[in-house]
Amino acid sequence: MKTSYNILITTTGLSSVGQGGGISSYVQDLATGLVSAGHHVTVYLVREGKEVFPHKTNYNYSFFHIPAEYRQEKSAVIALLDSIRTLAPDIIINNDVSYLSGLWPVLDQSIVKISVMHGFYHGKTLTNSGIQGKIACCNWPYVDYIVCQNQTMCREAAAKYRIPSDKFVCIHQTNWNQSPFFSEHKEKTQNSINLICACGQSKNKGAFIMRSLAEKLIHSPLKFHLNWCLSVSETWQERLQDPRISFRGNIPRDEFLQLLERADAIIIPTLLDTGPMLVVEALSTGTIPICNLLKRSAIPDLIENGKKRLSDPRQ
Repeated sequence: MKTSYNILITTTGLSSVGQGGGISSYVQDLATGLVSAGHHVTVYLVREGKEVFPHKTNYNYSFFHIPAEYRQEKSAVIALLDSIRTLAPDIIINNDVSYLSGLWPVLDQSIVKISVMHGFYHGKTLTNSGIQGKIACCNWPYVDYIVCQNQTMCREAAAKYRIPSDKFVCIHQTNWNQSPFFSEHKEKTQNSINLICACGQSKNKGAFIMRSLAEKLIHSPLKFHLNWCLSVSETWQERLQDPRISFRGNIPRDEFLQLLERADAIIIPTLLDTGPMLVVEALSTGTIPICNLLKRSAIPDLIENGKKRLSDPRQ
């Protein structure tokens, strides 16, 4: 059995080129971790916009441009397929590239094909990550493993698409025990509560819930400081103008992790059906994650309220 593999990771997001978000950070960590384990790793970034290159990485990298017009997509897909055949990887891990989900049937049968399902929902799914997961399910005979972020997603995707359950593997997003910020215990050194959130102004990430909560905090007697990460409009900043709230905007990942490590709690009001990597990162740093109970997400797999389960997912 080989101890080192030629691994291809395909993605539309990558933190080393300046893209934010959970998938971007996860792909960066996955690629660097596999290289550290002795594997030969190549990352294909497939996205619209100008060509970009990563900084200070230990893996190989190629950029594939998504054309603006539908008529140009065929040549782009052929270029992607030709590159994969030239690379001849032992393993392909596809995150959210829908083109790759459609190519599973024509790729060499010897390649181990892994499709990561970042989102699953019974209704209409118009997001790129949701679409590629559904395409992978349609092409399941040509896929070796479909990786889900929670047990509910595994069960429901298998039932909906009538796929053998052994095709699905539940792997929680990351294990942060080796994180330089890992902390089993925090000592309280101040009287105020240090809070953080990373929802920006995204409705799907629960920004409106966070805004309502911030307004309540402003008018409460609590002593607190809130670091609000990702972009927020000037209108929102004026509405929540208070010296106890700092709008950090889009900050580097290392800076965010340092803020997270210093926080007492992180508020994660997401309405997405995935599993926020923030939950695992918070747990690894000893920061208390306060989340919605979205039963179709990975949150209940990671956190269980031992006293009572809430019925309203917005609570």
